[in-house]
Amino acid sequence: LERGKAKHEYGDFIGAIKDFNYAYKIKPDLKIIFYRAKSRFSFKDFKGAIEDYEKLNFIKDFKDQIFYNIASAQLIDFNYQDSINNYSKSIRYDEDDAYAYLYRGNAKFRINDYSGAIEDYGNSIRFNKKSQIAFNNRGVSNFKLRNYISALEDFKKSLKINPRNYSTLYNKSLTHFEMKENKKACIDLKKSIKLGKEV
Repeated sequence: LERGKAKHEYGDFIGAIKDFNYAYKIKPDLKIIFYRAKSRFSFKDFKGAIEDYEKLNFIKDFKDQIFYNIASAQLIDFNYQDSINNYSKSIRYDEDDAYAYLYRGNAKFRINDYSGAIEDYGNSIRFNKKSQIAFNNRGVSNFKLRNYISALEDFKKSLKINPRNYSTLYNKSLTHFEMKENKKACIDLKKSIKLGKEV
């Protein structure tokens, strides 16, 4: 078990998984399944990680973390609706988890539920007021709904936290363009390109 954990930290996820498999054969312990799930997730074996996490989801003390991890694997594996369902379960156990709201918002965005995404990003911001990503993503969701004034406000708040984020500058330039504010759009676009955005 300890060797597997060390291999995981070193980035040898295949070796870690093999050690966890061997450790589990010697002494079946759900703690080993938890560590193996983490290595499978890091190795991008999302289906394997989900299988392991689902074996653990009846353990009361870890429910929020397990549902969160299942949801994260499903989100990366493009299984958005199941991801939303499992983030919702995670939030039931930990109602002030800013990241669970953020990623559930991302999953909702992917299925074009922009209003639902805006609500989740708002909750994420409520628990983490310095989340530049949540402000940016809420801005993009507002942009998709043509709420351009709200989108601009979000992009400005995001840039206040990280003024060098070229993606947010680019999103802000697109919003100015849609509002027929072409000079402002050009200023933001030039800044974005200067910082490394490929357009």
